[in-house]
Amino acid sequence: MKFKQILNVKKQALQNAELDLNKAKLRKKSVENELELVKNEINKLKEPTTLNEMVLVNDFIQVNLLKQSQLKEKLNLCDKEISHYNHLYKRASLDYEKIKYLYEEELKQKKKALEKKQALELDEIATMRFFANSQSNN
Repeated sequence: MKFKQILNVKKQALQNAELDLNKAKLRKKSVENELELVKNEINKLKEPTTLNEMVLVNDFIQVNLLKQSQLKEKLNLCDKEISHYNHLYKRASLDYEKIKYLYEEELKQKKKALEKKQALELDEIATMRFFANSQSNN
């Protein structure tokens, strides 16, 4: 059963690839949520009534826009990461399916060999019984 160990390794690689892909998707979702919160902060701002408030609001908006820019960059990186892990997952899945097929073929061959061996043993037993019967009749 040479393919059984390989199948287990490929299955573990597939599970790890799936886990990495899901983690990357969760990171992207987290960044999207953070970006949404940052956008909502600007919408919550009240109209400044004094010059001092205007300066503060302007500074806040500048910082907020910088945060948005950084988060959009993170989102872009998350998309690239997801694409990378998706590729790794597909490759691991293909490798797993190949080895699984080979393992199943190996099992079929072993089953055929076992059935052939059992058939030969049954033939031998039948032959021995036949000769034992024919000798006891004589």
